[in-house]
Formats: sequence, C-alpha cells, structure tokens
Amino acid sequence: MIRRRATRDQHGFTLVEMMIGMVLGLLLLAGVINIFLGGRQSYQLQEGFSRLQENGRFAMDVFGVNMRHAGFKPNALGVDDFTFSASATAIAPTVATFGTAFQVVTGTDNNAASADIIRDGTDTLSFRFRSTGTGVPAPLADCLGATPSAGTLVINTLYVRTPENELHCRDVTGPPQPMLDGVEGMQVLYGVDTDGDFNRTANRYSTAATVTASGDWARIVSVRVALLLSTVEGVTNTPDTTTYILLNNTAVGPFNDRLRRHVFTTTIALRNLLP
Repeated sequence: MIRRRATRDQHGFTLVEMMIGMVLGLLLLAGVINIFLGGRQSYQLQEGFSRLQENGRFAMDVFGVNMRHAGFKPNALGVDDFTFSASATAIAPTVATFGTAFQVVTGTDNNAASADIIRDGTDTLSFRFRSTGTGVPAPLADCLGATPSAGTLVINTLYVRTPENELHCRDVTGPPQPMLDGVEGMQVLYGVDTDGDFNRTANRYSTAATVTASGDWARIVSVRVALLLSTVEGVTNTPDTTTYILLNNTAVGPFNDRLRRHVFTTTIALRNLLP
C-alpha cells in the first residue's frame, strides 16, 4: 500500500495582510522622503549662509581696499604740486560733488529719487585719488581694476543699483559694473576730525546730509560703512521676521520672506590723510 504525503494547499496574501504591507511601505517611503527633504533643506541653508558670509567678507574687502586709495598722490612725500580742487560737477549717477578744496570723499544720504537707478533709502560713496599709471611696480587701480594713465585724477563711486540689488562701481570714464549681488541696504557715516589735532582721529561720525559745517568735508579722516546683504534664493521655510539696523538709520524689516540676511559693518581710516 502506497502512502501519500498530505500536502497543504498554497494560499496568497489576504487583503488585510496586503493593506498592512502597503501601510508599512508607505511609512518607510515617507521616512525616506522626509530624510531627503531635511538633508536638502539643511544643504540649502548651509550653502546660503556660506555664500552670505563670503559676500560679506568680499564686500568689506572691496570698501577697505578702495577707500584706502582716497586722497592718494604719487608725490605725497616730495614736492606737493597737486591739490584736490573744489568742483561743482555732479558725480554720476549721484548728485554729490566735491564742493570743498582738499575734499577726497563725498556721498549722498538715503536716496529718495525713485526715478533713478540707485536703490531708495541707501547711501552712495564717492572718492578720488591720483593714479600712479602703469610705469611703476605696483600701479594703483580703480574700483573696476583698470589702471588709469599716470597722474590722472580718478573718481570712483560705489552704490546699490535697483532693481537688481547689486553693489555697483562706477568710474568717470566707463559704464558701471556689478561687484556683488544680494545687497539690500547701504549706509555710510563720515568720521570728521573737528579739532584738527595731530592724531587726525574722528571726533564725530556724521551722515552726508549732516556734514554741513564749513570745511568739514576736507576734515574727513575715516569712513564707516554698513551693508545689509541677503541670500539670493530662499533657504528656509520660515519667514524672516527680524528687523535690521544699519548704523544710525531707521530699522528695516521684517521682510517675511524665505531669504536670510546679515548686516556687515567696517570702519576704514583714510590713511593718505593721516600724519
């Protein structure tokens, strides 16, 4: 007699088992997506802040290098046969002038001409120096990196251009060039040496609109600059509810967008005017 082994019938998954498996799969997929989105947001945030810090350092370097050119004369240690004369000519694209003899910096305060290319509520900064030309070991360049002819009177202007929100540099011979993006504010204070002592240190800091006393523009010995920089793209899902104060200016914000911002400030001594 042949014995047959009993076989068990094969069955598929029940509906309940399939539903449980689908739920577990969806939960696992949701976790993977959440980790991916969190990592992506963290990367965007870190990249945005890194670029913001890099732009801030670059901007402070731009102002530091260029402002140290203000008042430069190649023959400053020899016979002084060159003076910075007063001029009533407006400096494009601003309305600032060098209205005082020996004045090497000027600017405008809180631009309000909505029809121009300068961002409303920002300051402008212009300075002048005399070029060394190309025949010296280290020729003095303007803010665009060009080397003017020797002995040329160079005038440069730094301002925030709208609607691009870019820091622009302009000289008197060519078109302006962008130097930095993500610039939403620029404020400038001028350090005035009111007592004319030997140390040539600032006794007060004034806006361009309040440097009004006779001869004060020729007594500027330092410049303080503050920039409000922002990330170019949104980096977080939370709105920016912070208010920002640039020097003595009225607070701005909150902007309630996904950009992140930081205020960078520097003070530069006009070393060519120091003893």
